Parts: sequence; C-alpha cells; structure tokens
Amino acid sequence: MGEEAYKLLENTVERWLGRSAVQRIDPVTPDASLRRYFRITLRAAEPSSVVAMIFDSVACPEYDVGQAVRTDDACVELTRFFRSYGIAVPELLYDARDLS
Repeated sequence: MGEEAYKLLENTVERWLGRSAVQRIDPVTPDASLRRYFRITLRAAEPSSVVAMIFDSVACPEYDVGQAVRTDDACVELTRFFRSYGIAVPELLYDARDLS
C-alpha cells in the first residue's frame, strides 16, 4: 500500500469529520490477513487517534447459506452482530464501503 492508501485514508477522515483533521498516519505492523491497519492521529479532535482498516481485497471467501459474501461486508456484519450481544470488539466509527 503506497501513497494512494494514505490519500484514501485522508479523504475518508475528511468525509467522516467534515474537515481535514489528519495530523499523522502510521502503518500498524501487518499480519497475514487481507486487511491493513493504520493508526491515524487527529488534530484537536476527540478521540485523538483512531485505527483504520483497509481491505487489500474484497474477495469472497466467506459464504452464507451457499452464497458468497464480500469480505468487507462480512467483517462489518460480524462486528455489528457481536456488539449487539455485548461482545467486546472494536467500535465501528465510520463505514466507508460506499466510497469504494
């Protein structure tokens, strides 16, 4: 992920907060998944930083009753499902799937 990922993150934060609030973007050590994580430090905002996730692919390895489900859709649906049952998972502050 190069410069285009950083620009995508800056644009997404601007849409979410309504202004350019990015002070710094730092990549978080990658793992072996299709997701890449970035810590975004915000200027004069609460919270002062957030973690953003970008999918390298929206391939369809997940299935729901024999039907393929996009990886990003499955992640968001599972996050909401777990939170609805009080299971501790990261809070989804902004869903930018409609921007892709």
